[in-house]
Amino acid sequence: MEAYLCPQIEYIGRQADIPQRMSAAGAMCLPSLWEGMPITLFEALATRCIPICTAVGGIKDVITDGENGFLAEQISDESYYQALMRYIRLSVADRTRMRNNSLLTAQRYDIATTAQQYIHLYKHANLTAPIKPC
Repeated sequence: MEAYLCPQIEYIGRQADIPQRMSAAGAMCLPSLWEGMPITLFEALATRCIPICTAVGGIKDVITDGENGFLAEQISDESYYQALMRYIRLSVADRTRMRNNSLLTAQRYDIATTAQQYIHLYKHANLTAPIKPC
């Protein structure tokens, strides 16, 4: 493994054991200009890995800044750097709290939970109401 930019960041290339690596990692960086709803976000949350992201696409609907991850205030290098620094400065207690919150968030979006929510919605939807044209 080679150092990348600084001794704390290593470029490890393509890997097959992603859940184990995310679980061992402190954080997952997801800087992006555009995203839909990235699966890697949920993979990180499910392994208690704290995501550090830009507030784009569906990310901003899942991450509550400072609770279950970090969101850069703007899409800029400086703003993302500040989000990284907030993570680095976390106390051990805050880091543990955020890791636990990450797991709770992943459980809310678990496929079985989501399927049950859809079933409930369909069972209780008023399917006889006429559809209004746009």
